[in-house]
Amino acid sequence: MEATPPDVPDAAFRLALHLQRRRDLIGAQIVYERALSRHPESWRLRNALSNLYIWRGRPAQGLALLDAAPEGSLDNARAKRSALENRARAYVGLGRLDELEALLPELEAMGTPRGERLFLAARAAFKGGRRDEGLAALEDALAERREPIPESQLLWALLVQGREYQNAGRDTDALDAYRKARTLDPDNRDVVAFFERLKARERR
Repeated sequence: MEATPPDVPDAAFRLALHLQRRRDLIGAQIVYERALSRHPESWRLRNALSNLYIWRGRPAQGLALLDAAPEGSLDNARAKRSALENRARAYVGLGRLDELEALLPELEAMGTPRGERLFLAARAAFKGGRRDEGLAALEDALAERREPIPESQLLWALLVQGREYQNAGRDTDALDAYRKARTLDPDNRDVVAFFERLKARERR
């Protein structure tokens, strides 16, 4: 009998990724968790689930998952880099900015693209209240990236840009950012709120 997807690490990974792309994050999480419980040595499943926890606002859980990796399971170069990038994202979410800063040279040495490091620097700057620095790093990150940007990361970037441009009185830039965000997630509450405010202004 052919194994169901969660019984095969690569098949489970593909299924969970498919669910993520359909914005079924809970479904993706369930697939990752069940598959990882059966295959704790799978670095792809561990890093993917860690990343999902972090993006869902659970950085402590994402970090704990990395710390619980069986010895040797994150030893190959791709696994190490992916785990280190997730660790950096978790540090941002937890406000552990000094530890994040200490990781950046290691990320560069391991080949993490400059665009990704700029995203991390932008997140750290916003988390630390350095808004101008964060916006500049975010603009550089979006301009720098050559490979496709994960949808969740791009949506975050566009929402932050929209908010910061609006606060700075750059209404045209804010509208452009929110329009792009709407193509990714038209039901996002920040997107909906922005266009509701815009309609209310136009009716006056």
